[in-house]
Amino acid sequence: MLSRMLYLLKINFLKSAIVNFRLLGLIGLLKMPILLQYGSSIHASRGSVIFMKPLRLKMLTLNRDNAISIERGGCLVLHGTKACFNYRNSVNVFANAVFELGDNFYANGLGEFNCRKRIAFGNGCLISVHTMFLDTDFHEILDQESARINDDREIIVGNRVWIGCNVTVLKGTVIGNDIVIGAGSQLSGKYIKNNSVYVSSSPVRLVKSGIRWRT
Repeated sequence: MLSRMLYLLKINFLKSAIVNFRLLGLIGLLKMPILLQYGSSIHASRGSVIFMKPLRLKMLTLNRDNAISIERGGCLVLHGTKACFNYRNSVNVFANAVFELGDNFYANGLGEFNCRKRIAFGNGCLISVHTMFLDTDFHEILDQESARINDDREIIVGNRVWIGCNVTVLKGTVIGNDIVIGAGSQLSGKYIKNNSVYVSSSPVRLVKSGIRWRT
């Protein structure tokens, strides 16, 4: 009982009510599917949050000091009834990108999720601390004919995936089901043998010459 009371004291109910109403209208205000603790925020500049299940209390929880930003045309899609960002996670959904969360998603802390195309998590995913997800390189890399050679590519994470601390997941990564990614790994490719543990570290190597990059 005491722990529940202490939890309720951390919720910024006024801010939660405003966010639910702005994003979901009157039904959002009545159901309160999004709960924000003090210090957390969701900014959607003409972006959207879509719940695929019927709305109910506490479907998306932002605990202490998390920030979600959704640019125009961007979309956060929740396929389940429970998703939580615990502590100081940063989610950036850029224009026209899609960021998808399955049921029972949990991101612990100090993670960074940068979505310019599509990042999708299945059900039962657990994300440890100090992780980074990048489906983009941000800056363009051009060949000598000024054609871009580093297009954005989606990241797909399957069901029941546990990603350890200090892991970087780069664009084009696909992870299967029932998989553990070891601490300190850098992922770029397909890790699709189900019921497996992967630990990845790649040496720096020359992969292409004759390029330039621009802001």
